Amino acid sequence: MKEMILLFNPPAKEQLLKIRSALLPLHIRIQLIKPEQYNQPLGYLAGMKDISPVEENYAGEELPDTMFSLLFFKQQPSRSGSGSPSQKWSRPRSRIKPS
Repeated sequence: MKEMILLFNPPAKEQLLKIRSALLPLHIRIQLIKPEQYNQPLGYLAGMKDISPVEENYAGEELPDTMFSLLFFKQQPSRSGSGSPSQKWSRPRSRIKPS
């Protein structure tokens, strides 16, 4: 599935516009989650067809702040060298020949 962010308790319109603008060039989808959906499985909220919804709506308190849930992002190689040997990052070799 395509990379996406589930946004719980989204910020005010102006800040939300900044978030959307930052994600647009990265081709990352953003899904705003309503308070009554807070108890739904993340897979269901992300549109996974094999995940069933919970029948009752969330009736608890609102979240104290905005929460981002990142879905379907692939792990990138570690640049610090602390990743697994097959995922270590190496510096690209220069194509400029010394004179």
